[in-house]
Amino acid sequence: MLRYLYADQLHHHPTLARAMFRDRADQFKTRLGWDVTVDAFGEERDAYDDCNPLYVIWETPQGGHGGSMRFLPACGSGPHAGRWRDHETRWHQAFRRRL
Repeated sequence: MLRYLYADQLHHHPTLARAMFRDRADQFKTRLGWDVTVDAFGEERDAYDDCNPLYVIWETPQGGHGGSMRFLPACGSGPHAGRWRDHETRWHQAFRRRL
């Protein structure tokens, strides 16, 4: 089953959420060797998790975490909004020139 949950809804599925963050730690820190922070509970979280992303979580028939991804806001005051502002402005300017 696919679950679509925002970060502020994860408390409704605590076992699934903990498994997701632990699997992230296993994937990023253990398997890939990335320099990520893993907390005392064995979970990997970063600043983007504080932005109330939408998580798409594959829940196995046994209720476990089979895989997941997250979608971050691309506009407004999100953590990377300013990063793309220049690109968006240039794209709009180029588009207007074609009209």
